[in-house]
Amino acid sequence: MHPHRIIDLIAWVTLAAVIIGGMAALAWTWGMKFDACPVQDLNEAQKVAVAELVDVAKWILMLSVGLIGLFSSVALGFKEGPKLRKAGWILLIASMFCFGFAAYFSLMWRTGVAEAFYNGCPGQVAAARLQVRFDVLTYLFLAGIGILAAILCLIVHERWWSRQ
Repeated sequence: MHPHRIIDLIAWVTLAAVIIGGMAALAWTWGMKFDACPVQDLNEAQKVAVAELVDVAKWILMLSVGLIGLFSSVALGFKEGPKLRKAGWILLIASMFCFGFAAYFSLMWRTGVAEAFYNGCPGQVAAARLQVRFDVLTYLFLAGIGILAAILCLIVHERWWSRQ
């Protein structure tokens, strides 16, 4: 089998895994409910921890939306970008899906935090429902960055081989 076909196959498998994994995470977290809790106050350390987590989620949301916008403009031809082969474009779409899912889970995590505070249960920020959402948004964002790194490796590899 030709190396380009193998790379294309890996790219298609990556795209399928991202879509299936993201949809599975959606289905898994969709039905998670908050447990009942007594009304409580946060101590100072908990307030700082929650504020930091909110900042992380906000940054991931902003970066994800920005990267989706940038790569969408490249894909639509509004902005000039690197010349990609088929596998590169498939991986670019996979990374956009990763960033899209990460942005969604960032919004859902922040909504859950607001719900916990509204109900007087700030301790629910550490509950499984929100912890899973935060973990998923982090892993999907990192997967998107990893896929972008793979695209960079493909571009460098293709340019290096074209000189040989």
